[in-house]
Amino acid sequence: MLWCVGSGGRMTLAKLLLPFLMLQPFSEASNQPPSFNNYFFKTYLLIYENTAIGSSVTQLRADDPEGEPLIYGVVGEEAMRYFAVDRETGVVWLKQTLDRESVSQMQVEFSVSDSQGVVKDTVNILIGDVNDNAPSFHGLPYTVHIPERIGATALEFCESCGADLNLTALPPASVSALPLKPSPLSLHSPQASPAPNLILDMK
Repeated sequence: MLWCVGSGGRMTLAKLLLPFLMLQPFSEASNQPPSFNNYFFKTYLLIYENTAIGSSVTQLRADDPEGEPLIYGVVGEEAMRYFAVDRETGVVWLKQTLDRESVSQMQVEFSVSDSQGVVKDTVNILIGDVNDNAPSFHGLPYTVHIPERIGATALEFCESCGADLNLTALPPASVSALPLKPSPLSLHSPQASPAPNLILDMK
């Protein structure tokens, strides 16, 4: 530390530190916060329900005007049940199984921070559907009464549905009776070849 004595008097320690004391508040005021640059903060993030626990689902990315090291995180107890974030790389990991039939979408808040503060932003996460539920028939059992000498006709007798979105419902199957001797029945479906003719004869 230099002390100067002369006609102007002695330079005190406070005078020497004054520029540094003034510089620190100015530096803090001029610091700009980081900001996320991932596309899904403006749209959505799609994660399929069959994604394995421990899988990486995305990576958070952010820019900091001052180029400071950034720390990433996930906010909230509910979000932390499903996701974990590597604080240095921003890689997001799945911690819990997703089930679209239970929850089809969720909002998760992520954070990024530099030396001056924390910035938070929310991501809309859509749970993608996979065919993991078998279709089921309604109204079982089915009973159909067919006369012995029925004319040509079509009978609707089944209906099925499934919980998955990508299940395509087929038109109801039909039974056709052809006026032959003796009367045969042929079972047919839009996606199956005709079954062998069945003979209806009450005798």
